Amino acid sequence: MANPGDLSILEQVQGYIATLKKREEELKKYESTLNQKTEELNKKDKSLSDLTESLNRRQRELIAKEDEMDKQKREIELKLKDLEMKERELQASLKKANELTEDNNKLKSQLSERITKMDVDGKNIDILIRDLKDHIKMVIEGKEIVREEMIPCPNCGTMISKDALICYNCGFDLTSK
Repeated sequence: MANPGDLSILEQVQGYIATLKKREEELKKYESTLNQKTEELNKKDKSLSDLTESLNRRQRELIAKEDEMDKQKREIELKLKDLEMKERELQASLKKANELTEDNNKLKSQLSERITKMDVDGKNIDILIRDLKDHIKMVIEGKEIVREEMIPCPNCGTMISKDALICYNCGFDLTSK
């Protein structure tokens, strides 16, 4: 290249202008690249904003579901406590029912014993009535009444005929002696 002093000023200015134009074109290329990158960043920022909003929405949904699950958990715990209370009440009722059943069985047994005793007493009364009828018949017919020998019942001490099979007072079986 020629010495700057050799070139005319016009040529120098034209050289500067050409250099400036090259630099301007380079700057436009850089600006275009920068605009493309800015556009890509804006798209990525928009995508990131959409993802953030989606995550926030899902987080709110999860929190709402957690709250619902907590509510259901509390309801289940209340129902469990209610069931436990009802179970205790049922166990108490069952215990009472068992006690009543035992009492009922005892009463049945006592009633059965009393019915058996009444049957024995009824048989004894039937025997006494028969003996009394026979005695009255003998008195009416004028037959001699033979006084029976009397002995005390070994069970209750009531005076009964020595030929009696059972005590008319307590129903004790005299045939077993």
